[in-house]
Amino acid sequence: MSQKPDIQLNKEDLHLFLNEYFAYYLTLNSYWKNIFVARVLQFIDSKGIHGADGFTVNNKVRAIIAASAVQLTLGLETWDYDYFQDIIIHPKVYVNTSTNQLHKGETNLAGYVRLSWKSFIEGYKNQHDNLNLGIHEFSHALRFNGIRGNDEDYYLKYFFIIWLGTAYEAHYHLKQGKQTIFRAYGGTNINEFISVCMEHYFESPEQIKEHYPLLYYNTAILLNQVTVNNITEINIREKYLHLKNQLANPIKNRELKTSFIHSPSISLLGITGTLFLITGISSGFFSGPSLTLLLLTVLFYLRIDFYNVSVSIKNNELEFKKGILVFKYRKPNKAMISQLISLSVNKYNKTAALTFMYFNLADNHFYEEETGCGLNDAEELLSEFKANKVPVKRI
Repeated sequence: MSQKPDIQLNKEDLHLFLNEYFAYYLTLNSYWKNIFVARVLQFIDSKGIHGADGFTVNNKVRAIIAASAVQLTLGLETWDYDYFQDIIIHPKVYVNTSTNQLHKGETNLAGYVRLSWKSFIEGYKNQHDNLNLGIHEFSHALRFNGIRGNDEDYYLKYFFIIWLGTAYEAHYHLKQGKQTIFRAYGGTNINEFISVCMEHYFESPEQIKEHYPLLYYNTAILLNQVTVNNITEINIREKYLHLKNQLANPIKNRELKTSFIHSPSISLLGITGTLFLITGISSGFFSGPSLTLLLLTVLFYLRIDFYNVSVSIKNNELEFKKGILVFKYRKPNKAMISQLISLSVNKYNKTAALTFMYFNLADNHFYEEETGCGLNDAEELLSEFKANKVPVKRI
């Protein structure tokens, strides 16, 4: 790479350079190649890419570092690692001054990423060893970016919890010392497993699909991209949510409904309704105070009606119906089991309040819906959701 003249940071030079040196780029169609190059230029323009220990940074280095960052996030809407402003490149492994140990890479919450150039390039020379320092460190950066409160991808933020639900199984196997498809370093902690998994996903996705199918589908859905037979497809979430749904364990058909009397606003409705009757009898039902109380009573009822949710579960699909009387004809939202993100359960004496979080394919947004059910239904649902690796929480 270094023997040829340096490149210019423009679309034409980057296209030729990436075609020769970046295998992932060759898996993209022309539309996504153009977006890839545009993001590489934006990344280079927004970050400080510096050399250390005598390493010289030229445009080729900037391009290949940026390409590694963009590869991981090409399927995301918010992709630019806004918190991390500096990339520091060492010629080889370096001594970390905090640990006094040799490091190949580091993603520091002070807002920078360090990389050994030798280790970084080796990760791209061998496409089949599931070792890729660039993907590893930028996976850390992608995760830490949101932790620091900076902008992160909307889908990544909410779907990550269910990705973790399937990742913990493989991580636990590594912690127990079992031999798995993932390298042992992924058992260090869950953050290291995230990066090890992403390395593996870009180099040996079919291995993950064979041994941990739910993890494979959730990773594809999380990153919104998949490479099959050297062709990378972007914007695959809906397709892969349907494929993932075919793996779901059955959930019992049932109807869940919040009792009218258990609505949070029922006490206010009762108070204003009672005061309206008392005032109407004493002052007349068409007096100013009576009409004011009637209006408040109607408003509280409409609030109860609007937020009332019943859930119909049939053939592993949930239908969220809204309203009791006035608002009952609103179009319901639907979600497959694969679209569920979490279930929270709050138990009372004889009933339970359930909060479902799910992704709505109709508008690409996440929603929380609360309904009620009996205690037996709540326990059964908790068990069924756990069997599908959907995170559940008892409140």
